[in-house]
Amino acid sequence: MDWIFKAEQFFDYYATLDSDRLIIASVHLDHDVVPWYQMIQKTNPFLSWTALTRALELYFGLSAYDCPRATLFKLQQSASVNDYYMQFTSLVNRVDGLSIDAILDCFIRGLQEEIGRDVQAMEPRNLSKADAFAKLFE
Repeated sequence: MDWIFKAEQFFDYYATLDSDRLIIASVHLDHDVVPWYQMIQKTNPFLSWTALTRALELYFGLSAYDCPRATLFKLQQSASVNDYYMQFTSLVNRVDGLSIDAILDCFIRGLQEEIGRDVQAMEPRNLSKADAFAKLFE
């Protein structure tokens, strides 16, 4: 799904026509996506970028049973602060409806206890500040 996001950013920036998006995207596919794409193109070719992205999401996307909000609320730092931050932001990007304060509280609560306590004492106002403080206390 990150790949689709990056491709859409590229296409939007360069005002790429929908008809050109498929061919450009196809040369940037890799790993398990290539044989899947080749099979689809032989049997039922994609006619639009939208059709391709929907098919990618259905075939390679997350399970319908996946619950990013619950995973986010349970996430705990188990390695470096940077690893935790990357996992955290990946989940936050898939959850709608959380306030900035709720996101910040969730991030701090998931840090290792000592780091979280020190970050909380600094009273960060946003996630970037909280991350920077956590890296200082790591």
